[in-house]
Amino acid sequence: MGIFGRDEHPSPGKISTHAPTGGRSHSASAGLPGGSTVIARGNRIEGTISGSSDIQVDGDLQGSIDGSGVVRVAAQGRVEGTVGGRVVVVAGVVRGDIAAAETVELESSAKVTGNITAPRIRIADGASFDGQVFMKEAASKAAPAASSAGRE
Repeated sequence: MGIFGRDEHPSPGKISTHAPTGGRSHSASAGLPGGSTVIARGNRIEGTISGSSDIQVDGDLQGSIDGSGVVRVAAQGRVEGTVGGRVVVVAGVVRGDIAAAETVELESSAKVTGNITAPRIRIADGASFDGQVFMKEAASKAAPAASSAGRE
């Protein structure tokens, strides 16, 4: 809101959502209204999280993430359930399937047990991964292969 808007003055006892995040910022979330959602270290959430802004898990999540932005499981983060987003970056622990519209990245500290589905996958040296990888092809590339498969 404008300079005199009510949303500019938080109620006593509320924490500002515009606090610095330790110098880290995702360029993908910089232009999004509403910023990002963070499950802080020490917090445990059960259920499904869905949304269009970026999501970061520093705590524990028992459930699933259905995002359309960047989903990051930080080094201290743990997810037991499915994880989906435009880009999924894992530095912590995920026990469940991961799907991304663009890219899945497993950092060196990642421990993933489950299948990964994405057009591009990057696995850093030192990451632990137990599952299968399914790389989606673009629809235009898959159509000719399917039509020629039936011919002898």
